[in-house]
Amino acid sequence: VSFNFARRGVVRLPLEKVGEDEVFEAAIDAGADDVLTEDEYVKVLTNVEDFHAVQSALIDAGLPVEGDRCGLEFVPNVQMDVTDEEAEVNDDIYSRLLDIEDVDAVYSTMADSA
Repeated sequence: VSFNFARRGVVRLPLEKVGEDEVFEAAIDAGADDVLTEDEYVKVLTNVEDFHAVQSALIDAGLPVEGDRCGLEFVPNVQMDVTDEEAEVNDDIYSRLLDIEDVDAVYSTMADSA
């Protein structure tokens, strides 16, 4: 299943404090690959090797990086659109998996319902 995901650095900044346009130039100049808006965050994607440099550059630029929402993640290569009913079932499974003590993270190809 891992072929459906790419290991990426992810830096998140809260949309309530900063806009995507404000982050874009600083992130690209720092070596980021992409800048996206996701739920209530601006999400900066990097190569694994560039993650710390990009995160540090954004912090040094005075941008409000949320350190506890940043890290290396498996990002889906393709996201799947699902119905509301399917999303509800998937969210329930996701929650149940995270309740298991030995599970640290769960990744999904389900597209955000924004």
